[in-house]
Amino acid sequence: MLSSRLRPIVPEPVLPTVGLHLIATNQYIRFLPRMIDSVYKNFFPTMRRHVIIYTDDPSPPLLPDRYKGVTFHIIGISHEPWPYVTLKRFHYFSMCDIPLDYSFYCDVDSVFVGTLHHSLLSEKLLGTMHPGHIGATKEGGLIPGKGTVCTDPTSTAYIPEGENEFYYCGGFFGGPHSKFMELTAQLKERIQTDMDNNVMAEWHDESHLNWYFWKNPPTLLIYPFAVQEGPIFEKTCVMFLDKGAIGGHGAFRTDRPPGLSMSRIGFKRR
Repeated sequence: MLSSRLRPIVPEPVLPTVGLHLIATNQYIRFLPRMIDSVYKNFFPTMRRHVIIYTDDPSPPLLPDRYKGVTFHIIGISHEPWPYVTLKRFHYFSMCDIPLDYSFYCDVDSVFVGTLHHSLLSEKLLGTMHPGHIGATKEGGLIPGKGTVCTDPTSTAYIPEGENEFYYCGGFFGGPHSKFMELTAQLKERIQTDMDNNVMAEWHDESHLNWYFWKNPPTLLIYPFAVQEGPIFEKTCVMFLDKGAIGGHGAFRTDRPPGLSMSRIGFKRR
């Protein structure tokens, strides 16, 4: 029997790091508490997690003690009128210099309703089938729709009509951090080119993301991995919230009321 003094010291395994990028400017900061609660419960809970919040709110959030183990980073950006605040998301991601193994983006007006496991990860990026473009066969099977890609040849997001196989949603995507940043750098440059030429792709950043995945096919997360608010299924992990019941998109594109800040939206220490 080995003496306790001679027992080899086995280092604890170093868990991979995963980052979640969230954009929360103007009134969209209202969605942070519910989103972050779901992050803590379901977003790769066995990994070392970082949440990167891009916001125009200078007030530091009072994060509850129950989020222990999740590291938060605040990156300041300016709020811009829609659609620029979504179109320029890749400009924002390029500001991130946090060392990570994996990076994901998710719309802040969403929640994780199922657990994302390490087994989901691979060497490729993950792209999500758009839940709003799913058809059905008479037998009850699903037909992925091709959506509405950018068919304007003056845009860098241009895809010849009918050439795409799937339509990806811009609400959730990611994978290895190095590949996430490659995507970020390329789409930032292409979007900037469009802006310099006064060209706007039909669905803004989502059009550019679809161009990138058309050229660089990702691992496809098929329906019902992500769904619109409503019934969820056994394999559902992401639910995009319906803003129609709370004023609609327009209500969240107005100026933030005085006093609304990350320190006053439910982030209170327990």
